[in-house]
Amino acid sequence: MKVIKSILITSLLLFSSHLYSQTEYSLRDCVLMGIEKNFNILIAQNELKMAQNASSTFNSDFLPTLNLGATYNASWDATTTTTHDDVTTQSNAYYLGASAVGLYLNWTIFDGLNNVANFQRLKAQMHLQEVQTMIAIEDYILSMAQEYFTYIAIKQQMNVQKQILSVSEERMRIAKVKYENGSSSNLEFLQAKVDFNNDSTLLIETSQTLELQRIKLNNLMMIDDLQSADWEIGANSIECNNTITFDQLWNNCLNKNSSLLAAQKQTDISVIDLKATRSVFFPTIALSGGYEYQLNYSTGGSYKSRNVSNPNIGVTFSIPLISFKDIQTHKNSKLTKINAELAQKEMERQLKVEFTSNWIAYQNYLNLITLKSSNLASSQTSLDAATLQYKQSQISGLQLREAQNSYLQNQYDLLEVNLNAKLKEIYLIFLSGNSTTLY
Repeated sequence: MKVIKSILITSLLLFSSHLYSQTEYSLRDCVLMGIEKNFNILIAQNELKMAQNASSTFNSDFLPTLNLGATYNASWDATTTTTHDDVTTQSNAYYLGASAVGLYLNWTIFDGLNNVANFQRLKAQMHLQEVQTMIAIEDYILSMAQEYFTYIAIKQQMNVQKQILSVSEERMRIAKVKYENGSSSNLEFLQAKVDFNNDSTLLIETSQTLELQRIKLNNLMMIDDLQSADWEIGANSIECNNTITFDQLWNNCLNKNSSLLAAQKQTDISVIDLKATRSVFFPTIALSGGYEYQLNYSTGGSYKSRNVSNPNIGVTFSIPLISFKDIQTHKNSKLTKINAELAQKEMERQLKVEFTSNWIAYQNYLNLITLKSSNLASSQTSLDAATLQYKQSQISGLQLREAQNSYLQNQYDLLEVNLNAKLKEIYLIFLSGNSTTLY
């Protein structure tokens, strides 16, 4: 709970003092923008508050109960009696009134430690809800980081397309000059114009994709105007962290992964439930006491009024002998505990499979970045040479277009593997329970 409070309070302070003064957002800014207002996090926080209230000592079975009670009864009795000799006697109706007020105390002193187990269960459920709240926060940070770097990748894609469009525009200008000078056919100019229009269309489509991605970020940042364009991502590139290691992250997974921690809390609760089922086999000692004052009225009979003062105290001691139902419940609790332990082990195993698979993919993407970077450098050189040769009329426009397409494809390939590597890195950090380090 202290960790959750620290995250949210720090986020709020940084957001208040830093965010409103800028138009370029870092990942930290985006997270701080929405973390305090995210609905899933707010719901999880309210559920945590309810769990904290439920785990209070005042909600436990340790304390006695004290009740105040009052009663009032009234009747009017008229009696008609007939004997076996058929002699009938009749008494007139008379009023009977009875009222009572009292305090009643009940306190279970010992119930086989069932009250202790119940209190421990409430505490364990509170700790489980703390983990669930942390899961909500981590899920939010993961989603924000993924969409943030996807936005950057789309921006990079647009920059490449603008560069290609610039080459296409220059090619169209040269083709037009050649056509006007009579050194080239109109077909060359028309083809250059078609390619320029295609590149322009591609840029417009990517611009639309970027706006859709902005809507996703606005939604995550809880901005009411989903089409708001009052901000821009400050970063223009995606850099991977090559210093993280398998052993470091995996050890963090075992100790800090929230889903695994939640499974451990579920196991703790099953252990407590098993203790609770054992309590029925132990004696129970209960204390009761109270004070009652009674006032009775009668217009007939042997008295007119009667006052009764009745202080009382009692101790109940009971020993359970045999209950087949409780025995079966206890057996099932043992099986529930075993299942919880098995589920925890299975989760740990599946977590390692997921972590290892993503780690291998991450390493492959890092290797691909090196290869794709080399290909891009070669295609850049080819494009520069082809552009110069086209200006000198040494190659055709189709050959220049081929060099453009090769460069564009290599750029796309590099952007894709770079983004995929970053997304895998983010997910590995998420699995290791270190999502807060992402921003």
